Parts: sequence; C-alpha cells; structure tokens
Amino acid sequence: AWMKLQALLTLSKREISGFGKVISRDHDFFVEDIFVLTQRVSSSETVISPEAVAGFLTELVEKGEDPGLIKLWWHSHANSGLFWSGIDHTNMRSLTRGFMFGLVGDDDGNVKVRLDLTEPIPLVIDEIPVHYDAADEETIVWAKAEMRKKVSFLPRPPAKPKIVAIVGDDLPDEVYEELLASAQEGDGGGRASFRIPEDAD
Repeated sequence: AWMKLQALLTLSKREISGFGKVISRDHDFFVEDIFVLTQRVSSSETVISPEAVAGFLTELVEKGEDPGLIKLWWHSHANSGLFWSGIDHTNMRSLTRGFMFGLVGDDDGNVKVRLDLTEPIPLVIDEIPVHYDAADEETIVWAKAEMRKKVSFLPRPPAKPKIVAIVGDDLPDEVYEELLASAQEGDGGGRASFRIPEDAD
C-alpha cells in the first residue's frame, strides 16, 4: 500500500487524493490498501464528488469489503509543502467517526500524518511516525494506470472557457503522456504502519 501511495504522490505534480484501508493490532495501525477515486485536480485543489464517494463505498460492499475499515484520507499538496490547510481540517472533521488518519504528501514522496479522534473527546495527534517499504516499478505502472483512468487535469490559464477538463481515457497514449509531463513541469504492495506514540494513550 505504501508503494502505491508513493507512486501516486511522486507521479502527480498536481493535487490528488483518495482513501486507505486501515487495520489495527495493539498500538499499530497498518494500511493494507490505497484507493484512488474519480476526481478533478489542479495545482491547488482536488475535487471528488459525493457520487464518486458513494460509488466507491458501494463497490466495497459488493466485493464483501468492510467500509468501516476506510480510516485513512490521503492527499497531495504537490510542491506546496507539508501542512494542514483550513480545508484539510474541515475534511478531517467531516470524515472522522471514532478515529481517522489524515496524510498529506508532496511530489518528492515526503508525508505528514495525523490522527483525529472523536471519542472520548475530540482530539488531533499530529506528526504520527510512519514505517514503510520502498516503491517498485510494478507499482509505478499501476499508479499511472489509475491516474489515467480516474484523474482529470483542470486546464491552466490561459484556457478556452469551453474546456472543463482533459480526461486521460479519451486521449491517445502519446498525448496523455505529454499532458502528464506538462503537469509535472507546471505549477503545480508494501504496507505502511502508523505507530501511536506511547504518551498519546
């Protein structure tokens, strides 16, 4: 899962986001899978519709998966630095039921992780340490395929008013690769474990 996340963060030079499946054992939390949802992205935002989220959760149920294990919201700030924006705080408050991990990364693969709790009292624990495996070529191929299928690039100015988004699936391979390279120049299965510090109990 960590390899998937690293590939997505480093390949996308604009913001990108998704969810992760988390299981817990004692004081360790293991990210078992990373998911990319259909979204529209720019250098400063990623937009996932409620319909895309509903479709994702429905698909999990149909596959016999437990939606209650979706306890990670991850996203990239591309080259804007690792910090929690006002929108990030709002998203975490709306997503957290019991507990929820939040992860922000950059296009160098660096990450910052937090744990939000709603019980017994609302609490945010920042700077959660992360233990992970390195990425490999197979995972990079997977990440490129996921991005092409689900991520639309919002055009940068100057853009014709009629253009809403450029969707990878609708383009020839060489055109999509050129757009991806342009986005990277512009403005832009290992497992990861989150270990809660002892003094956070």
